[in-house]
Amino acid sequence: MDVIVLVDDDSAAGQRRVHDAFRDAARQLGLERLWFSVHIHTPAWLEGRRAINSFFIQEVDRDKVVVLGSP
Repeated sequence: MDVIVLVDDDSAAGQRRVHDAFRDAARQLGLERLWFSVHIHTPAWLEGRRAINSFFIQEVDRDKVVVLGSP
């Protein structure tokens, strides 16, 4: 399963925070490993991909489940 996380800060440090949060959640749930691929980007990246009709983003838009989080 692919998971796209949209963030304002997609720097290496920002991405590390997202990956750490997923890893911590997996530990709390007793999961040995994550069964999904995390893609971390900015809203501007997403709009750029939509502008070029990215096949991947077309599938995301078709099948997406939106989950809102807080910092």
